[in-house]
Amino acid sequence: MEDFLNKYLLLANKTTNIIFNIGKNINTSDNNIIDTRCSIEDITKLVNYVKSKNKNIEFQNMVENITTEFQNIIEYRHDNRVYMKKDSDIFVYEEKFIDSYLDNNIYITRVDLEIDNTVPISLEHYDNKLEYELMTMSINNLFTVEIRNYNKKYYTFRIVVKKPNSKSYILGYLEGCMKSIA
Repeated sequence: MEDFLNKYLLLANKTTNIIFNIGKNINTSDNNIIDTRCSIEDITKLVNYVKSKNKNIEFQNMVENITTEFQNIIEYRHDNRVYMKKDSDIFVYEEKFIDSYLDNNIYITRVDLEIDNTVPISLEHYDNKLEYELMTMSINNLFTVEIRNYNKKYYTFRIVVKKPNSKSYILGYLEGCMKSIA
């Protein structure tokens, strides 16, 4: 993991994201797969950990460099293109997966995003449709913690790095997250 972070962490920016997905490693005979679905109990533990690291966090408010917000999202995916609908706004971008790394219960990807400001012709033709409630917490303006609620069926927890960060800070945060759900 350290080699991956040494290679990519300082390259993180608005269009080059490093994404840490937390889940459970499912080893199969031919490859490694991670299930990023989390239970509400795991999400509660993770949120409590985030709160403990940042004592003044209050949801739906901005307190000492930590901002949280809730949004209802609908994503339409076709190939590597994502059409994201937030309220009445539509955002279009293309994801390019550059590299990935799987370490026990953390799946890390480097994703380049190419923003497309053109209006999509149609949202009728897509491969996958995802509907979820997104809660984001900006931690000291260094990275974002994202919790996705898929209609209370399951949740996902991920950390998105959009600017250069200290490797030791990120590793410490990840270690704390993993210990909180162990």
